[in-house]
Amino acid sequence: IALMHTRAATQGKPEINSNNHPIVVSDTIIGVHNGMIRNDDELWPVIGKDLRAAEVDSEVIFAAIYALV
Repeated sequence: IALMHTRAATQGKPEINSNNHPIVVSDTIIGVHNGMIRNDDELWPVIGKDLRAAEVDSEVIFAAIYALV
């Protein structure tokens, strides 16, 4: 049995592994997101740019969760 996923690179180079799914923010927050966050650059200053490890827009979702817990 195989489960496969292909990332449509909307932001961030796919050659950089941290831009690919799953997005790992911490040992307990790991996620996959199928969509696009169009205002991620506006959200990072609110959440904390120091949490950003990649260039992919989906990362902001999981960083926000991390910031709340």
